[in-house]
Amino acid sequence: RDGETGFLLPVGDTQQLKSRLEQACFDAPLCARLGARGRELVQAQFPVQHMVDELHRLYLRLVADHSAIR
Repeated sequence: RDGETGFLLPVGDTQQLKSRLEQACFDAPLCARLGARGRELVQAQFPVQHMVDELHRLYLRLVADHSAIR
């Protein structure tokens, strides 16, 4: 989310990339705010327990598939 959780830039727009990097370098409160909001967004969309459960299901499937090959 541009300006809320980070910056979105047009592909190949090196001038805007330079400008945003300079802004980030000199505005510590902005970086802290973007980082905090980004973490909140990721944690809300990808809860740790959900990711653990998905990985567990994947491992079980892989083990079952591997056992079936033998």
